[in-house]
Amino acid sequence: MSGSPTELEEDLRRLAPAFKDGAEPPAQLHVRIMSRIAAPQPRARRSMVRELSLAAALVFFVALVALAFSRLHVVAPGPVKPSPSPSQVSGVIPWLPLPANSKSQPPKVMWPDQAAQDVRTTVSGVKPVLLPIAIPAGFQAQLYDEPGGFSVQYLAAGGRKISFAIVVPNPAPGTANVRQSQPSYRGVRAEYQVDDGTVATSHRWLMWTEPGTNISGQPGVPYFLATEGLTESEFWNIAHSVGPIPPPRTTRACNLGDLYAVSNGASGATGHIVYSISLANHSATRCAVQGFPVLSLITKQATVVALQESNDPGGIVGTGRSDVPMGVLPPNQPSPEPHQGGPNALVLFEWYYCSGTPPNIVAVDLTIPGSPRSVRVPLLNEGLSGHPSRCDDLSQGRRLLVGPIEPPSAGDQVVTQVPQWHVVMHAPDQFAAGKTVAYTVTLTNVSGVPIVFDTCPIYEEGFAPDGLVTYQLNCGPMGTLSPGDSVTFAMRFTVPASTPAGPEKFLWRMLGTDTFANAGKVVNVTH
Repeated sequence: MSGSPTELEEDLRRLAPAFKDGAEPPAQLHVRIMSRIAAPQPRARRSMVRELSLAAALVFFVALVALAFSRLHVVAPGPVKPSPSPSQVSGVIPWLPLPANSKSQPPKVMWPDQAAQDVRTTVSGVKPVLLPIAIPAGFQAQLYDEPGGFSVQYLAAGGRKISFAIVVPNPAPGTANVRQSQPSYRGVRAEYQVDDGTVATSHRWLMWTEPGTNISGQPGVPYFLATEGLTESEFWNIAHSVGPIPPPRTTRACNLGDLYAVSNGASGATGHIVYSISLANHSATRCAVQGFPVLSLITKQATVVALQESNDPGGIVGTGRSDVPMGVLPPNQPSPEPHQGGPNALVLFEWYYCSGTPPNIVAVDLTIPGSPRSVRVPLLNEGLSGHPSRCDDLSQGRRLLVGPIEPPSAGDQVVTQVPQWHVVMHAPDQFAAGKTVAYTVTLTNVSGVPIVFDTCPIYEEGFAPDGLVTYQLNCGPMGTLSPGDSVTFAMRFTVPASTPAGPEKFLWRMLGTDTFANAGKVVNVTH
């Protein structure tokens, strides 16, 4: 095995999913189609016034160990100029064995209303369980939850972010233009801070203790709300919507007249040619789609191709589920762009025409369940569009296979996340089995904007892919890291005595939304 940095990096990247869990949500709709055609692959396992600011840092070491979920956030750019080269902001921060109670897994990627119901049913050991309900349109939820607490980030384009969690945070004191206050909020005294009062969309946060379950010595439930890229009025609109999570809403069924229907063309592999149609709701209210549509294939001569239509829930054009899920479409959606994904429902189909010359189709007549009429959807004139799947056996006959209407997936909404960190690990070349190894990890802020450590993130270390352990980073001494600045953390790793002698791939990575925050090295284990 070559020891060059490039080759080592490529070798470590082959360790997915342990090396890199959370891939970016797919940018193009046809990826969903091709995933059905390819052989199935297993899924990868995932004012705090200045006096109180010091107290919060101390409380962090006790309470955050038990219940904090790791999250970072990027603040809105202020009058901070990037350093011309990385610079250390402090000496090496010592290692502390802070256990990570949240599971080592990527977040659940959901729509905000789905995340709310997931929290409502999962978080059973805390009362009251609160969430904001006035999340603006266009945000995707990334959720960690368990019976004892939760942490959710709502992400949108342009770096806008809303963070909400049950956590004792460690907020930075802010800039020279900080604005702090102690408003009355939900019947208690809260702490509110705007990091830079001269920047309209500055990072801002609100923290309070909600009367209820005592958590780690706190006289109630510690809640924390933070935003970046949002104005003061937008922040308080969200804050004033915080309350108990309501039960799921009853949603009316979509009518055909509510929907845009747009062809995404066809994708092909291994003889299959699969077509897809996106559905979007242009009405003023949300509506639900569910069930199997009825399709008719239309030729250039405007005639209907005579085919036997079959519902195919589990095949290439199906969802692979035993049930037929319901999907809720938000109101006022624009017409879908072909291949662009988004919060749209999807219909997949393929057709066979054995024993004869197949006609060339140019359109599809689509009828949704419960509709008395159909709508004609022109097919994209590109690639394999217009052609049937290959007949490998005459018994395949002449038939049309139609999948159920697939609900919109939050994972198809592309939320651009630029890398936040450059990670450099300095570790010895030799690891002795059964011994503790000391090494360091240096994090450099490459995001272009200041990064605030509100809560300390969780990291993994160990031998990839199965020998990883998790801790919380000792970020208590940190506040805000400016663009281009670096900070070095001391690390410890106890090599399992059962580790076989020889080369092993040692990995360090920070969990969260930045999937690039990792470093690896091939080391030699000795006995």
